[in-house]
Amino acid sequence: MKQHAKIKTFYGTSENAVWNQVFLALIAYCLLLLVKLERNSQHSLLQISRWLKVFLWQTFEQWIGRMDYQSKRTSRGRQKRK
Repeated sequence: MKQHAKIKTFYGTSENAVWNQVFLALIAYCLLLLVKLERNSQHSLLQISRWLKVFLWQTFEQWIGRMDYQSKRTSRGRQKRK
C-alpha cells in the first residue's frame, strides 16, 4: 500500500485523520488508474501523475494531449560497448 498510495508522512495525529489521508490517497490512485485504462496509455502511473501536476492549471485537453503524445525519437539510448 505504501508503494501505490504514496503516503510519506501523516499530517494528522488522530485515527480519523490518518484514515482520511489513506482513503484520499487510494481514491487518487484509482482515478489515475481509470484515466490510464480509459486512454489506453502505455505510460506509467508515475508519469501520468507528474503530467497532472504540471498541467494542473491548464485545460483537460492539454493534459490528455500530452498523454497521447508519442515521441519521434528513434534513439535507443546509450549503447553498451562490446
